[in-house]
Amino acid sequence: MTIPAFAPSPLANLRDLGGIPVTDGAVRPGLVLRSDDVCTVDEASARALVDDGLRLIIDLRTPEELARTGRGPLAAHADVRHLHLPLMSEMTGGTADLMKSLATAADPVAEFGRWYAASVRGTGHLLAQGLSAIAEADGAALFHCAAGKDRTGQFAAALLSVLGASDDAIVADYVRTEDVREALMARLAGIMQPFIGDLDRYRDRIPPALNGAEAGTMRTMLADLGGTAGLAGLLRGAGLTPKTEARLHERLVEPGGPAA
Repeated sequence: MTIPAFAPSPLANLRDLGGIPVTDGAVRPGLVLRSDDVCTVDEASARALVDDGLRLIIDLRTPEELARTGRGPLAAHADVRHLHLPLMSEMTGGTADLMKSLATAADPVAEFGRWYAASVRGTGHLLAQGLSAIAEADGAALFHCAAGKDRTGQFAAALLSVLGASDDAIVADYVRTEDVREALMARLAGIMQPFIGDLDRYRDRIPPALNGAEAGTMRTMLADLGGTAGLAGLLRGAGLTPKTEARLHERLVEPGGPAA
C-alpha cells in the first residue's frame, strides 16, 4: 500500500491551559500547552512555539505514529527536548478493538469514558513521568497525541487533577476540542490514513458523538477513577512524588486567580 503524503500545517487544536482554576489560584499562562500532532506542524508555527518559550514536547503517540511522521521541524531546535511516552502500544489494533466495543455498547459515550479510565490505569507510570518532566522543565511544555483529544485529554486531566482542578474545569477544557472539530479532521486526514483508513468512512463506523469531545466521556472517566482525588491518588501510586507535586504547584499555579 502506498502511504499518502501529508502537508505540514498549523496546529488545529492548540491551546494554553493557562487560566483554568485550580487550588489556590489558576494555571499560569504560557507554561503548559496541549495540541494535535505537533510533529506535522509547519516551519513558521514551530519557530513561533520556540520563540514563545517551548522547551519540552511530551509525545503521547504510539511508536508507529512517531515512525510515520518523525519529529518534524521542531527536531532542528536543540533546546527543545522530546519525551516519548506512548499511551497506547500500537494504533491499528488498539483502534480496531475500541471500535468493536463501541459498536455494541448501550451507551457509547460512557463506554468511551470507561476506555479512557482503563487507559489511565494502565499508563499511570507514564503519566507520572510526564508530570515530573513538566515540573523540571526550564520553559514551556507541550503535550500532544494525534488529534489532541483522547490521549491528550487523559494527560490534561491527570495534570489538572494534581493541581486541584474540579471535575467541571477538566470537562470544560476537554470539550473545547469540539470547537475545532472540522479543521482538526481535515488536518488529520493524511496523518491518520495508514492507521484507520479513509477518515470519512472511519467517522461513519462509530456513533457521531464520538467524533468530537462529548462531556459525558470525560465525566465517565473521572467518575470511574473516583473523581479528581481518585485520579491524583492513582498517579501517586504510580510514582508521582510529593516533591514533584509541590514543584508543579510552584511552577504552574498563579496565586490569586479564581479558586477551583
